[in-house]
Amino acid sequence: MWTGNYFPSEEQKYKVIYFALGLIHILLVIYFFLIGYGIIAVYNIFSAIYYFTAAAAMRNTNDYFGIFFGAFIEILIFSAGISLLCGWQFGFGLYMVALGSVSFFVCYTSTSNKKHNLTLPTLFTALTLVFFIITKQMCDHLGPVYPRNVSQVYITIAYNFNVAVTFLSVFTFAIFFSLDIGKKEKELEKQNIALADISSIDPLTKLYNRRKMDGFLDEAVSRVKKTGDLFTVTIGDIDNFKMVNDIHGHNVGDEILMLVSKTMKENLPEDATLCRWGGEEFLILINKPEIDTIPIIEAVRYAVSQVSVDVQKPNGTIELGVTMTFGVHQYVHGFNIEKVISLADENLYYGKSNGKNRVVHSKTPK
Repeated sequence: MWTGNYFPSEEQKYKVIYFALGLIHILLVIYFFLIGYGIIAVYNIFSAIYYFTAAAAMRNTNDYFGIFFGAFIEILIFSAGISLLCGWQFGFGLYMVALGSVSFFVCYTSTSNKKHNLTLPTLFTALTLVFFIITKQMCDHLGPVYPRNVSQVYITIAYNFNVAVTFLSVFTFAIFFSLDIGKKEKELEKQNIALADISSIDPLTKLYNRRKMDGFLDEAVSRVKKTGDLFTVTIGDIDNFKMVNDIHGHNVGDEILMLVSKTMKENLPEDATLCRWGGEEFLILINKPEIDTIPIIEAVRYAVSQVSVDVQKPNGTIELGVTMTFGVHQYVHGFNIEKVISLADENLYYGKSNGKNRVVHSKTPK
């Protein structure tokens, strides 16, 4: 399976195919002139011109099914016609074998066949099979219509060449199909990442949500068990938020939530993890002991206390200040994460009950 990051466009793939078909016809021009089939050589000249011209003129089209259809008809007529004219032993009938798999690839990947309807490729394959059987039977019973005394060496060369072309055709389209699968897998991977991001982000504050934070907390506990490095959990709550919503409306409440989120994020170190824990509550995970975390949270508290929201009222604009209270607690060996969060929550509510706009931790006198 293709694991690279480069995927050729449909236009590039069909250009390669058409140039390859043109080159094959050029080689056949030489071959048929050498064995005395001048008329067939001239036909191949026109076929080569058709493929080279079509490849050069191919620009920003989505009608790849139409492009394939032209090649399909030409190859079918050429394969059956040359077999009837020269004889089955040259191996030109083998081209029809490749058309079946090619039909499925083109019809399946065509932008006009978004539902991946298999009716068309099945019909093309059935038509090719009918042509193959009829051509083979006619060649066996009638012999070559345009016989020439051709050396067995030239017949062997033609047969081996046609076997190689048939094999390489199927192989090429198998590669193209693998590339398409790889491209779809890359696209699906990107979509899954985008969906994972969406499902882990709070739509209002653009912070991680509680579900995502649960994963970070579990990772922090696992890391402590491996390295012994402690971490600290902090729960912050916007003071008097319910009153703000009741008096000034939820639009103002939402504006405060977004402003507070932005302020906290700007004042936390890059290795800190911040999430909206629920409602007006936020949880901060910092991979430091409590003694090193407290100054960081104090700085965040102070930064939040300096912001305000302008609220439009009938008699003018009022400036609404914002404060937060924080409860901090360090991870304790032997405790599960729910217990640590509960201890931080207890510190938070102690702060709420004792003046608000403060940071309460395990060493705070109570």
